[in-house]
Amino acid sequence: MVSQFKLRGLTAANRKKFLKKHGERKVYIESNHGLWRPNARGYTDKISEAWILTMSEAYEQTETCGEEKRVYFRYPPEPEVEPVKLSCDDNTIRYKVTSLLDQELITPSDE
Repeated sequence: MVSQFKLRGLTAANRKKFLKKHGERKVYIESNHGLWRPNARGYTDKISEAWILTMSEAYEQTETCGEEKRVYFRYPPEPEVEPVKLSCDDNTIRYKVTSLLDQELITPSDE
């Protein structure tokens, strides 16, 4: 999956379509000085201190930046998820994903 990209090369019509489809997706803004801090107040190299905003907001913030700034957008890193663990006991299928879910599904006799 692409983790960073620019919108500069798109035509106005294609940019509009792209923002309509992906405008609510969260991104960071990065330039030649680093990741932008909240409200465009400086730069950081730490993701935890970076400004995260929607794609539409990020585009609005960077629309007038020149090429020399080398602005691009970066998706947040994917959260780490524990592997799904399956176990069968007494014909009950149970599953656990991270520690958020731990519930019974169906038993073969319920089908």
